[in-house]
Amino acid sequence: MTKTLKSRKSLALAFALTLALSSLATSAFATNYTYNNFTKSPATAYNYRLEADSPNQITLQVGPADDSWNFIGFDSETDAANTNVTWSLDSKLSKISQSPVQLASGKWVNQEVIGLAGSNWGYATVTATWTANASSYPMSFTINIDPSTKQAAKTGVVVDIYAPAGSTQTLWHTVTAGAGITATVLADSLSSTALENLVAIRNFSTPLSALVAMKTSSPTASNYKKVISDLNYGTDGSYVSSITAYDTFSPPATFGTQLRAALGNEGWRYCVYRGSGKTKIDSSDIINANGFALQDNDVVVWRYTDYGYSFPSTYSAYTAAA
Repeated sequence: MTKTLKSRKSLALAFALTLALSSLATSAFATNYTYNNFTKSPATAYNYRLEADSPNQITLQVGPADDSWNFIGFDSETDAANTNVTWSLDSKLSKISQSPVQLASGKWVNQEVIGLAGSNWGYATVTATWTANASSYPMSFTINIDPSTKQAAKTGVVVDIYAPAGSTQTLWHTVTAGAGITATVLADSLSSTALENLVAIRNFSTPLSALVAMKTSSPTASNYKKVISDLNYGTDGSYVSSITAYDTFSPPATFGTQLRAALGNEGWRYCVYRGSGKTKIDSSDIINANGFALQDNDVVVWRYTDYGYSFPSTYSAYTAAA
């Protein structure tokens, strides 16, 4: 009898323990976040601007999202705990603090405050990763760090503009290596209203500023194929929405053709080729148009294409395939 009772008690205890472990394995959080989507809070931007040698800091907040990627936040401080969200920073950045923060009743975020690690400037990334249900969900931010003083404009920059003509890509306009342009610095040419945590104001030459340098209202018979009449870009300078080229020079040059305006899954993308072999700079594929720092004699290819297009590894391979 004693052995039977002990056996029954052991079975009951084992069953209860199995249920408890099963519960922990299937739901590590108070709420089952159905979609496991992870995004920024409404108070957080995707892109930020800092100035090197400044005491500026940035506050980033992240949390779960619904099936349409609308932010919903964590349900509790426990769910938003640092143990559930990890942050990785570029070496140019330093961590100041991390903590769960309550935005409203039943709505929490994990918050990271970051600053600069030194005086290096350029492009930097921050990635927050939420671990839930034995899976990881990343969320990335871009930080554009400006030098504290305006840098010299880059010279000899070659710009190619490719747009579709029927089923093929056509080189509409180019600035040849022998007559490279000076990619100006836009810090003094854009409205100061664009400064609000955005990237439009730069203290260095960028692929966007190279396009701006090509814009003129007074083309000549010898250069009208090397300039553009107009372009439109986002208020933060991160993308180009349309480019307008001159068609002919009679004179005068006609106002031109809008080569293409961004639509659906297509738009203007750029790639930078550098060095004696004009090899592709991989990071130019992912950095916004006004965040990549150009060097003298770079080649900037602007191409109207879908967002799945991959630029070849060298400039010669690109021109051969274009």
